Amino acid sequence: MNTLALEARPRPAVLVSCVLVFLASTWVTITWCGSLCDMPGMGVWSRMPGQTWLEHFLVFEGMWIVMMIAMMMPVFAPVLLREIAAPLPVAMGYFMAWSLLGVALYPLGVAAAALAPGPMVGGVLVIIAGLLQFGERKARLLKCCMTVPGTAFRDGFRTGIHCIRCCAGLTATLLVVGVMDLWAMALATLAIAAERLLPSSTRAAPAIGVGLIGIGVVLCARALGW
Repeated sequence: MNTLALEARPRPAVLVSCVLVFLASTWVTITWCGSLCDMPGMGVWSRMPGQTWLEHFLVFEGMWIVMMIAMMMPVFAPVLLREIAAPLPVAMGYFMAWSLLGVALYPLGVAAAALAPGPMVGGVLVIIAGLLQFGERKARLLKCCMTVPGTAFRDGFRTGIHCIRCCAGLTATLLVVGVMDLWAMALATLAIAAERLLPSSTRAAPAIGVGLIGIGVVLCARALGW
């Protein structure tokens, strides 16, 4: 039985806030992704003409934070719906961890876009991501994602770090497939929710791993011209 589902309590104000934040962040994410699609030749790692690297980074980081709120709110809301005296500091700490991940990923993404390693490298990375879905490490991290040890900013931040480690495989896959690809984001969000919220969540993670390995194999096969 899922611990998150059992310990959630009806807290109307927190619930309404989570829903509104989720809807707003989802709308902004869809709008941003649509604007990128309307600019041929422009990608998330590409600077617009006349744009400085600092300006490009700030735009990326803003997009990343909003996207992470949209993707992670469905699984983090049940944590905030518990009897937490101060949910706001916990939420701020949690999403601060995700925002710092964006800071770390930005130079890696820019470098990867410049080097253009090719689909074979992407396929191998997705296979490795799938393998991360198996084992005791994954089960332990999932358990840590379902609990917050306290009500302070640092407690939310610590839980965010656990979730980042737990989602490492899915995050890597999203970066390979397309960090601003709406379908990829939707599938990643569903996968994250499945392995945390389903009653049989312990089985969901390996099943997702099998799917990721399959995607990686297909990418490698295409790279080889099969």
